[in-house]
Amino acid sequence: MRIPIFQTKILLLVSVLALAFAGCGGGGAPAVNSGPGGTTTDSTPPSAPTGLIAAAVGSTGANLSWQPSTDNVAVTSYIVRRNGTQVGTPVTTSFADSGLSASTTYSYTVAARDAASNVSTAASSSVTTASAGGGDTNPPTTPANLVATSVGEGQINLTWSASTDNVGVTGYRLERCAGVGCTTNFAQISTPSAFTHSDTASLLPSSTYGYRVRATDGAGNLSGFSLIAYATTQAATGTTLPLGALAHDGPATPEQISLILPVTGGVLPQSATATVRYKPTGSPAWITGHPLYRIRPDLTETPAVGTVPDAFAWPIIDVAHGTSYDVEVTVTSGAVTNVKTLTHTTRALPAAAPSFTTTIAPGATSGQIQAALDGLSTTNNVLQFQDGTYNVSGLVVRRSGSVGSPIYIRGQSRAGVVLFNASRVLQIQNASHVVIENMTLRGSGVDSGTNTSSVGIEFFNNNQTRITVRNITMNGVDSAIGANSNISEFLAYDNTITGNNTWTSALIDTNLTWNDDGIRIPGFGNCAFNNTISGFGDTFAYAQHSGGTGLTQTIGVHFYRNDIRNGGDDGTEADYTHRNSTFYDNRLHNTMTFVSLDPLYGGPLVVARNITINTGRTPFKWNSPNSGQFIYNNTIVRTTGQYQFDGASSAEAGWYQPNNGAQRSYGYRNNILVYRGVGTQTIRLDNSGHDPVDFTHNSWFPNLVFQWPQGGFGNLQNAFANLSATSPVFSGSTKRHDQDNITANNPWTTAVSFGADYHTEVGTYTPILSAGTAPKNSGVAIPNITDGFFGGAPDRGAIIEGRPIPQYGDRSP
Repeated sequence: MRIPIFQTKILLLVSVLALAFAGCGGGGAPAVNSGPGGTTTDSTPPSAPTGLIAAAVGSTGANLSWQPSTDNVAVTSYIVRRNGTQVGTPVTTSFADSGLSASTTYSYTVAARDAASNVSTAASSSVTTASAGGGDTNPPTTPANLVATSVGEGQINLTWSASTDNVGVTGYRLERCAGVGCTTNFAQISTPSAFTHSDTASLLPSSTYGYRVRATDGAGNLSGFSLIAYATTQAATGTTLPLGALAHDGPATPEQISLILPVTGGVLPQSATATVRYKPTGSPAWITGHPLYRIRPDLTETPAVGTVPDAFAWPIIDVAHGTSYDVEVTVTSGAVTNVKTLTHTTRALPAAAPSFTTTIAPGATSGQIQAALDGLSTTNNVLQFQDGTYNVSGLVVRRSGSVGSPIYIRGQSRAGVVLFNASRVLQIQNASHVVIENMTLRGSGVDSGTNTSSVGIEFFNNNQTRITVRNITMNGVDSAIGANSNISEFLAYDNTITGNNTWTSALIDTNLTWNDDGIRIPGFGNCAFNNTISGFGDTFAYAQHSGGTGLTQTIGVHFYRNDIRNGGDDGTEADYTHRNSTFYDNRLHNTMTFVSLDPLYGGPLVVARNITINTGRTPFKWNSPNSGQFIYNNTIVRTTGQYQFDGASSAEAGWYQPNNGAQRSYGYRNNILVYRGVGTQTIRLDNSGHDPVDFTHNSWFPNLVFQWPQGGFGNLQNAFANLSATSPVFSGSTKRHDQDNITANNPWTTAVSFGADYHTEVGTYTPILSAGTAPKNSGVAIPNITDGFFGGAPDRGAIIEGRPIPQYGDRSP
């Protein structure tokens, strides 16, 4: 498992009726303070226990188990309280409570204590005993044939024979001790549902470990322990890990740092971690970043273009443009630690245009305008259209500026200069370092169905670099800005773009919008931000593809702070995206889906702090095997969707995903999903996989069926209690729905209102949580996502108190 990196600052204690489940904590390395006269005084408490599970044993008992805490010196015991009264101080990570009353709910807390009597924050859980005279009290049989096999310096694989039970075995409790022939000081390390496990949790080279396992059933009955099996990890191969140089992944972008650290030669266990800190160059204060993600080539499809590398990667967001940053990445594998550093300067935005060198007057023919465009150079570099309407045909940009002297093609005023063509207003050919700004581009104004015959700006062929589109009004087009091949360092910002599609059944309930991409910018280091955009199919697209084959690569492409409306297909189509791309701080109203992955080639893809209201089909369309998607702090509000009207009412849910490919090694945390539609399902996830996964700290409405491949669960509490254990990616939690809760249907200061179903176009909302609601101050701190939050814990959802609300859309006066 990966080392937990998020430290819970406050423990939220709520009743079972609120359906909040404790268990996910963690901690960084504690400090030891030096007392008077140089005497060392330990004042640092242990980390909180994690993964606390309470299971009823018939009508009179309960078994508790949890993941071990850590301490700067050592954890000496745990304090177990039932309903606030201490009932035990075990030294292991389990406790059996007895003498309980039948049909009664009990609340338990567990805190760690060290030799200096420092006490950690407590973990909590609840359990209800069976009715008197009923319930299953027969334990499973003891697991047999436990075998431990070392497969490297940081991994031991375990297998055993399955237990049997009169009702059914629901899982196993695996414990580990350290040392040759160890028989005491066992600590639980995993709760696997199968009878195999790969232990990669902080193993040291050339070290011997003992393991034992027991089975459990649905009533919480525990079998006896198996015989102990021992294995010794292999010797360390050296103090240098098989890593390449830390680098920026592709060209610089204005507000992101896309990191990549290749794994080169040798074998680096999956248990290796890569923590991040960064700061503006010259600043003394480091900022903790999100840890790098280990890309999993074994869990993704093979792209037709590009590769999926074995590497650590992650995009840092929320940095300033044109600024130098120092980055430090610490990679740890077993007892070996390597530090990699990088100094990187984010991209500056293009400067304001100097005085014009060429002008175009109203009445100029397309031939005259083309001649002026062909005459541009690094010295004759500012062409200005005088106010007027220009009926143009076949205009092509094919001259390049330079980094220090870009070409500017601009209007005298944004509203006063109109370039019109019903087919294509402007084509970019073999041109680079060009800024197009301060004018209006107008298309046909008539939707052409799937033909997409009216285009604003089209890229022809590939390799165009540093084209910028800003302060543009564009309307009446089927597709606004589209590249069919790789481009790089493209920017689109502060534009208002209106397509030909409307939020009507004739368009959104058919495929007529599906070819109408708003902005499609495949390639490297491309960004679209602060645009107001409406009336397309896929509002944003990261790649170009034909059928089931991706034709482009997508690395370091970012969409952020956009205001999106009326998308007849995907709010953002991340199909065929590779890695280090983002979709964050956007506000979406009336789109048929939120995020499409079909497929994602390994990631990471970060989808964070977005608002999406009134998705017509389902929020997520993950129709291929995917890994590396991290969905953090999004607010999703929906009503009855298209499945109900397509005669597929069994698929109608807040989030429905058919089984079109396994989803593995992903994260879904701190999100709010409110569904106010018909049906009996909060979520229905039929797709396989979901391991490894971080699926914690989310808020849901309503509390109906939570359907997973393992089965349907009547409510959130049952799903949490009965879903099989999984391996974490970053969270440290082995339970899906850990710390999830149920919210109200309108937990915001301003109510979100719908019509009868998704066909009714909704207005504009920025949902801010009301005080005292379940998602308020109940999230988990995620570095670079929730930074600056106010209170004991961050808010769930897109708007986090303590962080400024983004300025969505076009910022032009």
